[in-house]
Amino acid sequence: MKPQLRNEWVERIFARLIGIYGAQFKAKFSQVENGVDVGMLIAKEAWANELGGFHDSPEAIAYALDHLPTDHAPNALAFRDLCRKAPRKEVAALPYKSDAESEAKAKRAIADAAKALKPKDMDGIDRHWGTHPRSEAQLKFIFQAAARDARFASCVSWMVEKGICTADGHLLKFYRDQQWHNVTRRAA
Repeated sequence: MKPQLRNEWVERIFARLIGIYGAQFKAKFSQVENGVDVGMLIAKEAWANELGGFHDSPEAIAYALDHLPTDHAPNALAFRDLCRKAPRKEVAALPYKSDAESEAKAKRAIADAAKALKPKDMDGIDRHWGTHPRSEAQLKFIFQAAARDARFASCVSWMVEKGICTADGHLLKFYRDQQWHNVTRRAA
């Protein structure tokens, strides 16, 4: 539910506006029925609703009161727009004191990020994909690619050297969940 501006604040705003604009402001809302100015009560409720967003920003309301138009009395929407034009409160920045440990940590983080973003190999193939097979089918595809494209031959050589597969294309280890797993062979 949208907050409402406290009645005391609305009363003070209206008192100030009546003091500045006099009958012009009061006449905008005045509608007396049975001796009660119901028009003014309805207007104050509308103002409380429109200005509810400033319930914790008295400086915005003060700004609007200091920057009222000179040629006419504002309505609730015009006054709300004046409040929105108030300069924002400046929040003090937290102090930062650099030390050698923080500087070194920041430099390591920058170097790690740069390394992660740097291409692994500029020859146009994905070395990780070509050397970390997840299945027999992927390994078969890598071997087929190596037969057509020499760039994949180094991937195959690396996998044979690391014991991931045999030279004739049998998978010994597969890569899943960022770790290597041994292939278990079923008995024939």
